[in-house]
Amino acid sequence: MQSETESCPVATPGLESRLEAAISHAAHLLPAQGPINVFVHHNTLHAFEEQGFHEAVAEATNTFGCHPYLLEEEYREELVETATTEAWAGALSVWFATSLSLAGFGLTLRSIESRFGRLSLTDYHGLYEHMPNLAVLFLLTG
Repeated sequence: MQSETESCPVATPGLESRLEAAISHAAHLLPAQGPINVFVHHNTLHAFEEQGFHEAVAEATNTFGCHPYLLEEEYREELVETATTEAWAGALSVWFATSLSLAGFGLTLRSIESRFGRLSLTDYHGLYEHMPNLAVLFLLTG
């Protein structure tokens, strides 16, 4: 009758230590805990921490054979699918609010210049004592 080590093909000399080394190397590349559905607290790129982020992502892509980013066409498809009427209305509202803010800023500067004359940005004009009034004007006019 043969012993278990004689009949087991894995029991060849040196194979066990090479297998342990391969498992140890693979364990170093993989995170200690798998992804959590609700909260991810582990850096899955921990094996590449000595590199910059984009270099680590590139090396992890080659090592694990994955695609870390969407293709450009997938980004464009997502943009087209999410561009709704509400999104356009929001973008136009931001544009309009920005325009009003700049107009208010221009009117505030114009009113200051009408009182004190043309303002030069290279000279000190001593308007520090008027800061509260300026703050109120900027809040009111945008």
